[in-house]
Amino acid sequence: MAVSKHEENGSLIDSFWSVVKWGLLIGSLAAAVAVLYLDRHVDEQIRRRVEAKFAGHYAGLKVSVRAAELVDGEGIEVRGLSIVELGAEGPRAELLHVEEMVLTCRTDLKELIARDPEIRRVALRRPTLRATRRRDGNWSAAKLLPLPHFGDQPPEVAVENGTIEVFDPLKNPSSTLTLRDVNLVLSPPGAETPQEQRRFRRLQATLGGDYLRQIRIEGFVDPIRPEWNVNGSIDSLELAPELRDALPSVLAARLEPLATFRGQANLAFRLGYDPGRPEPLGFDISGQLVRGRLDDPRLPHPLSELRGRFHVDNAGLTLDDLSARASQATLRLSCRRNGHRENSPLQVAAEIRQLELDGPLMDALPESLRSRWHKYLPAGQIDADATLSFDGRTWTPDLSVRCINVSFAYEKFPYRVEHASGTLELKSDVLAVNLTAYSGSQPVRLSAEVRQPLSAPYGWVEARGDNIQLDEKLFSALPAKQRNVLRSLDPRGTVNFYFRSWRDEPEQPLRRRLLVGLNHCWLRYNKFPYPLSNIRGKIEMVDDRWTFTGMDGTNDTGYVTCEGEMLPAPGGSKLTLRFSGSGVPLEEELRDALRPNLQQLWNSLKPQGMVDLTAEVTYLSSEERLSVALRAEPREDTSIEPATFPYQMEKLRGVLWYRDGEVTLERIRAQHGDAEMSCNGGCRFLSDGGWLLRLENVAVDRLRLDRDLVQALPDGLKKGLLALNPSGPVNLRGTLDFAHAGRPESPLTSQWDMEVHFHRASMDCGLKLENLCGGVRLAGQ
Repeated sequence: MAVSKHEENGSLIDSFWSVVKWGLLIGSLAAAVAVLYLDRHVDEQIRRRVEAKFAGHYAGLKVSVRAAELVDGEGIEVRGLSIVELGAEGPRAELLHVEEMVLTCRTDLKELIARDPEIRRVALRRPTLRATRRRDGNWSAAKLLPLPHFGDQPPEVAVENGTIEVFDPLKNPSSTLTLRDVNLVLSPPGAETPQEQRRFRRLQATLGGDYLRQIRIEGFVDPIRPEWNVNGSIDSLELAPELRDALPSVLAARLEPLATFRGQANLAFRLGYDPGRPEPLGFDISGQLVRGRLDDPRLPHPLSELRGRFHVDNAGLTLDDLSARASQATLRLSCRRNGHRENSPLQVAAEIRQLELDGPLMDALPESLRSRWHKYLPAGQIDADATLSFDGRTWTPDLSVRCINVSFAYEKFPYRVEHASGTLELKSDVLAVNLTAYSGSQPVRLSAEVRQPLSAPYGWVEARGDNIQLDEKLFSALPAKQRNVLRSLDPRGTVNFYFRSWRDEPEQPLRRRLLVGLNHCWLRYNKFPYPLSNIRGKIEMVDDRWTFTGMDGTNDTGYVTCEGEMLPAPGGSKLTLRFSGSGVPLEEELRDALRPNLQQLWNSLKPQGMVDLTAEVTYLSSEERLSVALRAEPREDTSIEPATFPYQMEKLRGVLWYRDGEVTLERIRAQHGDAEMSCNGGCRFLSDGGWLLRLENVAVDRLRLDRDLVQALPDGLKKGLLALNPSGPVNLRGTLDFAHAGRPESPLTSQWDMEVHFHRASMDCGLKLENLCGGVRLAGQ
């Protein structure tokens, strides 16, 4: 079939159009490949130029740029900028890594080829800055300064979502502090900025971190000099040992005093640095502390609920309204320190409430105060207000203590008083005391004024109380010698007392005075256990010299007075007591107070009635030697009835002397009916407990041999007299001796040598004789 010319032309057109389309496609692809190649070539050239720019600035560091791209209308986008410290090892060798950096500039390719672009803005996105402390003490990040120069007009620099890592490998263990979310703008000076300030750039920044919520910073920085002034704030800074552990050693050392502190602080600060000033760094930091806790082993109890305000600047440190709790105590504190040296003047004012005086508090005191604590061993609660001033060399305390419920005892007189209230005030190196404490239910008032109490004390201390119980608590507080003497008296009852101790100059010996008034007391001396009651009088001690005056007491109907003294003696003390008694009953209590051999004599004589007596008792403690001297005069109603001669002798008169184991009888007289008797004599007590009684110059007048006399006579004498069978009154003259061996089972022996005188008497001895005158001598045993 033949093809028409029209159809043939259409086929040619279609074929040509197909060729054109394929040619256009191939051309487009070729153009695209050429453009892509050109772009990549341009970007690579830009990357190299950027890398070379940074490498030229940081000649001692290794700089690499992963990629760069010219973004039309924006500038140059750089990715993967890395600056590494040569010679360093590990990941910390990389000083700076910037994921993306945008350099805002003109994007005309011809201009870029002809000259360096004028950078108007630098944006660093997700950069990581690593600062590592090197062995020489410098920080690796310091090698990034000064910053690169981007032209005659410094560009604005912005940091977005950056990270700062501070690493100190020299610390043991090493530490790392990370600051995150760093957003920063460093603006160039405006056209209106004066020329002298055009070197400064304005800084605005926010960042967060491991131990804080956010830091806000605003100010001006001269990155070339360097010089800067900034202010800002820190929110929710967590002050804790973990923060100290994360800080570099230089900063951690400054926080050493807070090693056991935990708390949260909000800060506001102003910081400035000018290398041309005498003190280059200027700072002014203020803030508020909340939820603090300090677990310092030097404190008696942890401080909890710490809160307060603080301010620190170049001039010093101020703490205002700092409050805390220590166990059940509360603390309020304010402080001002002028300067930051160890000898900088310091003023501290503190207020403490309900502070417990316990063992942990004692352990926390310095040794000088701990030794004073042991002198008093206080316990209880106090409130205290204190002001401490330090002038750079010495501390000046001003202290006021209010005792709430305190007990204490002085080491040299450990009599513990309780429930003390009152004040102790230390001011101008003078301690004033005004306390009321209790012994049992009785108040004891204490006052004092002591100068230089912490160095060379002198002044006075007084104590007084009424109706203080004489008990073992009081006895145990006395020195051993006085305690033993007082216990030997076995006193009971209550006393009033006044005590004063004083020293007028530091080098003088301490003087003491004690006055004791007895309130109807009772005592019984163990060396002469004769009880006395209703004792009144005064005991005075002046510098270890004791006197007893105006003392009196009773025993039944007997009235006894006493005076005496206890004085220092070689190796101990000498106690002398002088007694005077009237109407003292001769009863078993008095007998039982005597020595055993005197008791035997008493039992042999069986005295009854009352006597008036004087006595002197001396006790030498160094020799444990007791000496007793006694003078007794019986009253008219006194009688004796000797066990070996049971013949009652009434209306006994005369004087009995006793001294150290020997009795002397002077002018002894007695009656029995119409018979009158008199004698002298003596009794000697033997070391084995026995005794010898001798009656001399025995004279008996008008004696009748009645039933009483016959029953009383010794058997031998009785037999002789009955053999004579006398009647009428007779008179006797002679000597009688009695002896006892000291053993209970030993019999009483007697011996006599008597003359019987008759006057108109009679006898019947088998031969009745009347009107007898003369005498008969009878001797026997």
